[in-house]
Amino acid sequence: MVLKEMRILGKESLIYGLSTVLARLLNFMLAPFYTHVLAAEDYGVVATVFAYIAFANIVYRHGMDQAYMRFASEKDGREREAFSTSFLWLFAASIIFSVVICLFSTPVAVITGMGAEYSGLLFYASLVLLLDNLTMIPFTQLRLQHRPLRFAGIRTVGIVVNLIANFVLLVNFHMGIKGVMVASVISSAITALLLLPHMKDAFPPLFTREMFCRLSAFAWPFVPAGLAGMMVQVLDRPIMMLVSDARTVGIYQANYRLGIIMMMVVTMFDQAWRPFFLERAKQDNAKEVFARVFTYFTVVSMWLALVMSLFIGDAVRFPIMGYTLIHQSYWEGLSVIPVILFGYMLYGLYINFMVSVVITKKTQSLIWTTLAGGVISVCGNLTMVPRFGMMGAAWTMFACYAVMTISMFVVARRLYPVPYEWRRLGYLYLVLAGCGLAYYICGGMFEGKLLFVCKVGIAMLFPLALLPAHFFGAEERAELAGMLRRGKPKPAARPL
Repeated sequence: MVLKEMRILGKESLIYGLSTVLARLLNFMLAPFYTHVLAAEDYGVVATVFAYIAFANIVYRHGMDQAYMRFASEKDGREREAFSTSFLWLFAASIIFSVVICLFSTPVAVITGMGAEYSGLLFYASLVLLLDNLTMIPFTQLRLQHRPLRFAGIRTVGIVVNLIANFVLLVNFHMGIKGVMVASVISSAITALLLLPHMKDAFPPLFTREMFCRLSAFAWPFVPAGLAGMMVQVLDRPIMMLVSDARTVGIYQANYRLGIIMMMVVTMFDQAWRPFFLERAKQDNAKEVFARVFTYFTVVSMWLALVMSLFIGDAVRFPIMGYTLIHQSYWEGLSVIPVILFGYMLYGLYINFMVSVVITKKTQSLIWTTLAGGVISVCGNLTMVPRFGMMGAAWTMFACYAVMTISMFVVARRLYPVPYEWRRLGYLYLVLAGCGLAYYICGGMFEGKLLFVCKVGIAMLFPLALLPAHFFGAEERAELAGMLRRGKPKPAARPL
């Protein structure tokens, strides 16, 4: 029964994942592209603007998408009321917020360290925020309706449009930073147009005060929690802009985007995970299912983070048609990538533990767990970035996610204890530590091709070390063998 549930989650995670990976891959391609067409100083300004967009998104949506998902999943006949109320409220609030940004764009640009000459970029940022917020509730509805292909298709179209628009505006029209922002506006507008048919449930308006109060009561803790969480993800760039310079921000951003590959894995899991656990929360074996999901997620994410840490430097330096993945002038920031990768792996564990808070509707607990990470982010970046530069920012990010994950686990044990498989998890961390030690030894003894061969061996060591320890149980091995047999072509029938 548990493995059957795993297949359902795995199927939807795969669809969401393929769309997320494709979308993030296309978006990821912009990082190398920017390093070849933008100076590090200009890329630093772009990174800072999008960091502030990420912060503003939390205020724009103020947890209403999470509240809609929670109440619509109850299927009590009031789904359209919840959709209309949340959508119309976000629409009105987004217009107000965007107008305020436009009115105060110059002082905001000065205060944030970008300079008054970049205040025009905030106009485009306000449009991106408005358009993206219009799509939030329709996208959430598609997830609840288990329509991952539709969800994936629209998301992918938006990213492809963004990629094409960036190329045309920066290469053909030489618009520079302005072109980056205009491309984002175009892609957000196309995404909103594609979702217009899914906005029909908001009309005729069914906005009720009672539903709005219920949604708001659930949603408001996501605002401070979201802001604190966003501090962990993007605060390092604004602080780096204030205490350092735009060039440092640009180099850090280019390498940070390479490390964000792990975030793709976490995001593709999260897209399917939240509807999955909400629908199964009342089942008798729910906790057993959640524990098994956590184990499988840890295995996959840990190995991926290890493999990417080992080979990302080789991939960056490998020339393709005379071009490297990112321009050589950005290579000085490569050392931050492994730290970013494992930081995002910890964030994936945090998302697993969040099941307890959402199921019990104790979302107030999110404030304290993410606030802990936010405090460390502010203090760590202010003290570490001036002293250690980019590495200080990367280790601060890792420390934030570590504290948030531990804090969320402590809260989760009290609210909704899940019997996690600690023996298996402990063995995983021992294997990871052994792989890290092996790389440390090989790095001091070999270089060039010999070091590359050692890294291949270390990458294979992780999965192979699970076999002699009988990490997978008899039921799991039988299920895996069955999946392999089903995947083999059937033998042709013998002629009569």
